[in-house]
Amino acid sequence: MDTFYNNAKKQPVMKKLIFTLTILCITIPTLTYGQIVESSCEAPDSIVQKYQDDADVLTLRKFYENDLPWADSIEIPDEHSDTVLNALLAVWNADGLAARDTVVEMFDIHSRELYAVNYILIGADSTLAWMQELEAGNIPCGNDTVDSLINRYSLNLTNYYSHAWEDWPRFDGESNLNMGPLGRLFLPIYGVQYVDTLVNTVLDGDRIDFSINSEFVELTYSYGWGDCLNGCMYRRFWEFNVYYDCSVEYIGSYGNVLEGMSVFEQNKETQIEIYPNPCHDNVNIRGLNKQDMPVVYSIYNSNGIKVLTGKTTNKRIEFNGKLNNGLYILELYTDTETIRKKIQIQKH
Repeated sequence: MDTFYNNAKKQPVMKKLIFTLTILCITIPTLTYGQIVESSCEAPDSIVQKYQDDADVLTLRKFYENDLPWADSIEIPDEHSDTVLNALLAVWNADGLAARDTVVEMFDIHSRELYAVNYILIGADSTLAWMQELEAGNIPCGNDTVDSLINRYSLNLTNYYSHAWEDWPRFDGESNLNMGPLGRLFLPIYGVQYVDTLVNTVLDGDRIDFSINSEFVELTYSYGWGDCLNGCMYRRFWEFNVYYDCSVEYIGSYGNVLEGMSVFEQNKETQIEIYPNPCHDNVNIRGLNKQDMPVVYSIYNSNGIKVLTGKTTNKRIEFNGKLNNGLYILELYTDTETIRKKIQIQKH
């Protein structure tokens, strides 16, 4: 089934839909749809590789979670992963959407979880001749099966870990692979005791989910925090629809309010007043000490995105038409504290 491509290894061609929809599509929650902005599925090689890892991990997750036949394929089919890759690149390029800055710049969310797609550890008896050759950095190592797998799947010996009971050569693929079934090919080799293909350091709370629709790919980025060793106590989500022409629509955010972006009123002992509120294109600050000292400020929209920053020495902040109607958080930074106030922009 067709898909749409782009990256350094393929010419960008827009097509559609790869996974069987009856298996993988997820009902889209009822949310307010936002503006659709034009974007692109092309990016520099460094960015493509960064999101290629995400796309391959997400593809494998769907294969395994839905018990699809591709779960046994060592090669990750491009026609599957490229659909996810291009959706991720389109969000990366969607500079016109403020939420893009949250998931791409502020939190740099990736899908660092579950499946290794570019390395494998082979635990084997260190006294074997072919293991000693690997320890010396020699390839071919003299074991026909090991050498065949190394050549067939373009594996590079990148490290060799020595232990009292067994040694662990590490191989990295020149391209991403489904390391689970590849690891199973090493297990019958005499002397191989264990194969490790799982990522065991997924503790940062990042997650990306996707579903395929006939008109778009739905991407949900989420950031978790609070005891992520046990699954994260809190999580916030941002949803995007990426259409097959690479345009992007931001659907909305939901979940726990982000720490550090919650709406805090000022300390009772700090009598700060912001007026007028609601306001039109400026606010005044009353109650700050050290009237001659400049005050640095930042303004965040309701999605926690910083939209304005500056400093004032006259206790008046001008927005200069840069803020639309809506609720914002004004942060004032003094030499002793950070003060947060809600402000409402209400233009006539």
